[in-house]
Amino acid sequence: MTHRTVIRFFSSTLLAGLVLGCGKDTPSATYAPFLNVDPIFAGIDQGAQQQLTATFGGQPATVTWASSNTAVATVNGTGNVTAVAVGTAAATATLTSDPSQIRSASITVLAVFGIGLQNGVPVTGLGDADGVTRLYRIAVPAGKTSVSFVLAGGTGDADIYVQRATPPTSTVHVAPGCTSANPNPPSSCSSEGPDTNESVTVANPAKGTWYVLIKSFVYSGATLTATYAP
Repeated sequence: MTHRTVIRFFSSTLLAGLVLGCGKDTPSATYAPFLNVDPIFAGIDQGAQQQLTATFGGQPATVTWASSNTAVATVNGTGNVTAVAVGTAAATATLTSDPSQIRSASITVLAVFGIGLQNGVPVTGLGDADGVTRLYRIAVPAGKTSVSFVLAGGTGDADIYVQRATPPTSTVHVAPGCTSANPNPPSSCSSEGPDTNESVTVANPAKGTWYVLIKSFVYSGATLTATYAP
């Protein structure tokens, strides 16, 4: 898992560098003021969205938006990017009042793993043999006050491990519980009780994909629920 994470990081960095190296992130005009796009680079999980903004001379600008590769990422008329498939694309803004003013954001769409969870919707009837692990994920929007992962019910024993952006493992984890009382929660949390009643809560979670790994010590009939709060 660690090896794949390292490869993923460097692959994303290389892809971003290739897009940025095309010169599309530099102003097209030779004189100020310039059209600017923010953020100029965005790494977006597949299936997630990212809002881009355009300014001209420091003021909000009226622009048209276009994607260089709609199979990878689309962008609507307000600059909202949707990550479609793993790869890279440029989201380009053109100033309506002066089409010579063009600026692009470099978009890298990152792979996501595991089974998707919906906010507050339980997944029931979970169980596995000893040593089996299962990975789930949930996309947490920006500005949420907490995200919690609760495994409950059933019989036997299972532990949960939570991490943002990359899948956790059952051997690399910190901060048992990561309760909301922690003002600076880490990105990796765990709950390792003697049964199937496990809970992790992260305060003020960063936007993005949060993963939860269930490790079985032989259990059955459990329910997993992931919930983020406004």
